Amino acid sequence: MDYKHGNNIVSKISASQLIPENLLLYDIENTPHIYQVEIDPIDYCNHNCEWCFTADFRHDKKIPLTYLKNYLTTFCNSGGKSVVFSGGGEPLLYKEIYFASSEFDNKSVCKFLIENEISVGIITNGHLLSNLFDSDFSITDLAFVRVSLDATNEISHSKLHDTNKISYSKIINNIKTLMKLRSNQFTPAIGISFVVDSINNINFSKSQIEDINKLACNLNVDFVQFKHIHTFEKERAIESMKILHSYCVEMNWNETEFWVQTYTSANSSLQCLITQYIQSIGNQSKKFPCCHLFGRSEFLKQEEFLPKGKIISNCDSIVCRYSEMNKMLLNNFEENIMNHKEKLKTSIKKFGFHPYRYCPTAPDILEPFKS
Repeated sequence: MDYKHGNNIVSKISASQLIPENLLLYDIENTPHIYQVEIDPIDYCNHNCEWCFTADFRHDKKIPLTYLKNYLTTFCNSGGKSVVFSGGGEPLLYKEIYFASSEFDNKSVCKFLIENEISVGIITNGHLLSNLFDSDFSITDLAFVRVSLDATNEISHSKLHDTNKISYSKIINNIKTLMKLRSNQFTPAIGISFVVDSINNINFSKSQIEDINKLACNLNVDFVQFKHIHTFEKERAIESMKILHSYCVEMNWNETEFWVQTYTSANSSLQCLITQYIQSIGNQSKKFPCCHLFGRSEFLKQEEFLPKGKIISNCDSIVCRYSEMNKMLLNNFEENIMNHKEKLKTSIKKFGFHPYRYCPTAPDILEPFKS
């Protein structure tokens, strides 16, 4: 099911990775099972971002294809809906995502998933995007592509990502080519994201947001996502994102959606029910409850590398995009779920693919007023 508005689309494809409340579209009030898996297929990375917390968990490993095929086959057969390839490392260094292999019946992993009616999203630094342009599936078969850009010029990008200065122009050209290949189709949704560090004034000043606005409008991408770095200064991060949001509201974004994600932490005193529906895999072929607990294998049994969900306790993650959704599940489950679900469906039907700019319902995305 696709939800369209203007030249944009973010369908239920994006699931909780982009918009947590989209989990409601999967009828999660029925028998819980894993609907979405986020896959970190490889530990290598061709960038070295200064804030990357997963760098401490890298062991120069990749998920063996036989393990991945077994996991994804079970996932497809048990009602899975959405797969997101991300990092950890740079997912497009795992070439089997877009190149055929014998383990996946002479198909790429993406082709295998698409043929099984699984929505596929890719989160990448954009350096290797061109490898998707000549694969065994069409670019328009993908659900979304989000490029972690984090800068609006070569010098800043080179410093923040620890790459050479020509990388930035290559990535921008890859985004332009991706937009051209999509042409007048509605998928994939194409977006760019920016890490915010209010303490060190990275992507936080008004002039920097104006530069991001200009770049997004020139590229004509579908969405721009702002997320604060992990920090123990929670209150400062919360207030900083409100300030950033106020800057965004003042600007004209044309057809581009802007999403300013609030900074929320896990509540260790509460059980997490979300982990019945989502899962992350990677890092030496292990399972994790979600991307925020990447590298923390103690929460799930590792004997079988299969998509089995589990309610977890004592989560101590300093950031959690699912905390408000989890409260919804814990308190007055049926009433909260149905109310939010109907609001979401009504908004989608009235406004198009994603209502948060016009009639926001998501609890953890600040209201992106219509420009």
